[in-house]
Amino acid sequence: MNEVIKKFFSFEDRISRMQFFLYSLCLIPLYIFSYIISLDSTYTALAFCFLTATICTVSSISLSIRRLHDLNLSGWLVVIQFIYFIPVIKYFTIVFWLILMFVPGTFGGNSYGDDPLEEAYITNTDGMD
Repeated sequence: MNEVIKKFFSFEDRISRMQFFLYSLCLIPLYIFSYIISLDSTYTALAFCFLTATICTVSSISLSIRRLHDLNLSGWLVVIQFIYFIPVIKYFTIVFWLILMFVPGTFGGNSYGDDPLEEAYITNTDGMD
């Protein structure tokens, strides 16, 4: 369990497209839960909503940074998704997410760490002898 929590809040290393997708998919129920809680306007509900939204946002930033690392790009590019209030940038944010979801990472190690799929490559080629 501790390893799973580290995966959501680590800003180092790389994650593959599938890992990014699956971890992001895990955050959706938390976002929905946070929204439902926010409909109740008591202080306790709003505080809990704020806490849940903060956890989801930090996790989302962490996943995005590590996905950018897989593309051999700086994690600072994640700032792009927070300037969506500028109309032109809003559309770029959508393109940014599509890039994170569908563009394959760099093959082999890069300046941000080892390839997260390297073990899968080794396993697949072992049977080719």
